[in-house]
Amino acid sequence: MLTRETRWPIDIYGREEGYNDSGDVLVNVSADGVSLEVIWRQIKAALDAWNAERGALTNLLSFWTTDTASAIAQAVADESFEEATEYGEPEGLRAPTSHVLLGYEFNDFDKATRFTWRFLRDATAEQIKAQANVAIAADEKLVQGSILQRLFNNEPTTNEWGHNVYSLFNVSMAK
Repeated sequence: MLTRETRWPIDIYGREEGYNDSGDVLVNVSADGVSLEVIWRQIKAALDAWNAERGALTNLLSFWTTDTASAIAQAVADESFEEATEYGEPEGLRAPTSHVLLGYEFNDFDKATRFTWRFLRDATAEQIKAQANVAIAADEKLVQGSILQRLFNNEPTTNEWGHNVYSLFNVSMAK
């Protein structure tokens, strides 16, 4: 007699009610005998490493923020120190008070991998991992493409909070 502890690629649930259907099947190994739990751990480790070490170009040209805009000073203070006297009080420094809010674009993107129990039953570990690899490549394309598009597109836009978003160098701002 087979028990639940028996190493089968699928477990059947629902038989207690008298009917078995595809929703009762739990696949726990790939077609080549690799535990799905091992595959998921490998995919998670790859994603953790990927997120920890984003592309060099991305790190050079961008930074993480949750701000909708940053207040950027529009004047340069050309201050100089003065010679101190024994009883004198030095003049205070004054930071520029003219600022402009420069916005950041925030867009949400998503993609999903979906597996049916029949796919998981018949797929090899490499076929399952290939889905994660496609998602990682799509992420890199999106992130780097978004950054390069923002750098090379000189047209200002407005984010959903009404802040102007400019490219790295914008002629309309340089005036």
